Amino acid sequence: MILVAYQIKLDNFEGPLDLLVYLIEKDEMDIYNIQISKITVQYLDYIKKLEILDLEIASEFLLMAATLLKIKSSMLLPKRKDTDSDLENLAEENEDPRKILIMKLLEYKKYKKIANILKEMEEGQSLIYYRYNNQLEHSINSMPVDNLSVDKLLSILSDIRDRPKNEDREQVIKKDWFSIKEKISYIYNKLKKLNQFLFDELFSIKSTKSEKVICFLAILQLAKRGEVSVKQERPFEDILISKKTEGD
Repeated sequence: MILVAYQIKLDNFEGPLDLLVYLIEKDEMDIYNIQISKITVQYLDYIKKLEILDLEIASEFLLMAATLLKIKSSMLLPKRKDTDSDLENLAEENEDPRKILIMKLLEYKKYKKIANILKEMEEGQSLIYYRYNNQLEHSINSMPVDNLSVDKLLSILSDIRDRPKNEDREQVIKKDWFSIKEKISYIYNKLKKLNQFLFDELFSIKSTKSEKVICFLAILQLAKRGEVSVKQERPFEDILISKKTEGD
């Protein structure tokens, strides 16, 4: 068996999940039905060619290699027949060993898509602020929304990026630099005073698009930590941010 030498360096990957996504997409595999034997061989062949000096990074790639080998060995084991009286334990034993890995890969792809959208917005329009028309040109069916998931946040961010520009109101504004840490601190202080507020209340009329993106990332990070609650009554309406309580 001849293996093609990989020309991509480790620096091009953010971690083992990034490498796995690359290998899966390169071979056009169905992510819900990963050919675990094939992907394991490719993954092991790839990391053998790497000269990793950072032990922490190396351990992450080796841990994923061990996980792939464990999944591969689990799939080779014969499945028990349903003669056992304990059907619940039997179902757990016969569960697809790839399930957890697939869930991690799908979640990683969502976050990577968010990062790519933000990068695209920053590179293309970071020096320009557009004022958008809040009136939608098409009607939307009412749909109640509770706490926002990663999918819904991704949809909101995609909508922000894809809204039509109002060229007549185009303005060039001096670029301001903000950090996620600064915006998290600002959000904390605002929640101490108000307990809850709308996403748009974080900005003034002179706020830049880059500032809005940084605020969005700060809220995303706080929501991921479970420190704030993010709600939206229906699609495209204001996003409500509130302090998370023990009952939430």
